[in-house]
Amino acid sequence: MNEKSKLKTNNWVVIWVAGTILVLLPLGLYFYIFGPASHYTLSDNHSAWASFGSYLGGTIGPFLSGLAFLGVWKTYKLQSEQLDLTKKQFKKEEVERLITSVVDKMDVLLSAPIDLSTVESDRKCLDIVSIENVLTLIYKNTVSDNAEDNKYAKSLKNHISITINSILNETLYLTWLLSKQRKDHSESVAIEYCWHRFINIFAILHIIDFRLEHETISLFNVKEFAELKLKQEIK
Repeated sequence: MNEKSKLKTNNWVVIWVAGTILVLLPLGLYFYIFGPASHYTLSDNHSAWASFGSYLGGTIGPFLSGLAFLGVWKTYKLQSEQLDLTKKQFKKEEVERLITSVVDKMDVLLSAPIDLSTVESDRKCLDIVSIENVLTLIYKNTVSDNAEDNKYAKSLKNHISITINSILNETLYLTWLLSKQRKDHSESVAIEYCWHRFINIFAILHIIDFRLEHETISLFNVKEFAELKLKQEIK
């Protein structure tokens, strides 16, 4: 039990002890004062019982009314807390749904087929490959020391630029959703999954100069991974 729960429990114990005392005290005083006169026997006088009821209503009644109000207030508070939890859970699930949707869109864009035979280049290639494989091809030709490879990489970049812009837009949206999830719900599982799924793509985009936003670079540590990838390429 944490400190907050202990404090709540102690508060309720104090309230119930104080309530019991406030209820028993008027009764004790009444029997202490009027008990000896009746020899502590029940009266058959209706007016005596009416006076006793008026006494209880004037002493214990306000306290019981206060307890009733406290019960209503506590019920309202619990319902408000439950409503807040429901809203938070709904928002959490909505963000998770949007993250899944964006990841699916990015997967579709990255797996989209590209006909390399239409690329304006001296190299003739009849292969139809995915955008993800084209990015790998651009990367290898970009880091090459051969001028013809570098030229071919530029041609490939121009050929897929529209699709890459769509991927960059989805990447920015994904970054915002993941950052919001981590801030609002302190969760990083989705970030780790997306890192493993897309970090190689992000690093290639960074290296071949397709501009990733600063937020994406920071969230996924793209710059550090890209530098490590280049070092491994040199080796």
